[in-house]
Amino acid sequence: MHVAIQVQKQRFRCWINELNVFDVPKGVPAADTMNQLRFEVGATNYPEESYGVFISNVRIATGLQEDPAVRIRITGHTSSDGDDAANLELSKQRAAAVKDRLATDWKIAAHRLETDGKGETEPIADNKTNEGRTQNRRVEFVKL
Repeated sequence: MHVAIQVQKQRFRCWINELNVFDVPKGVPAADTMNQLRFEVGATNYPEESYGVFISNVRIATGLQEDPAVRIRITGHTSSDGDDAANLELSKQRAAAVKDRLATDWKIAAHRLETDGKGETEPIADNKTNEGRTQNRRVEFVKL
């Protein structure tokens, strides 16, 4: 299945297998209130250990490359599995790896991208379940 999502100012569009399923002119909060972009992927109908979720063929909109004033903070997060210090380091490495790919593969100037790691300190789901831990292992993008 191929899913494409486009956000242009407040307009939200989504295609599944090239079929336009959503085209909402005011589907995204106004730019002055929307300062965070979060990608979350989870397989809630399947146990984490038996089903993998993969994202590929991700493209960054050309607007990020064309506007040299745009800066982004990339923040890594982890689940609560493992040692606190190790999780903090893992979250920093996760954010740094994303920065490296954006700079290398999509030619976004590295000085416009800053990284941070929060470890397990800001969960968005319950760390007592596989599904929750999966949601907590993430990277967030914040426009500065």
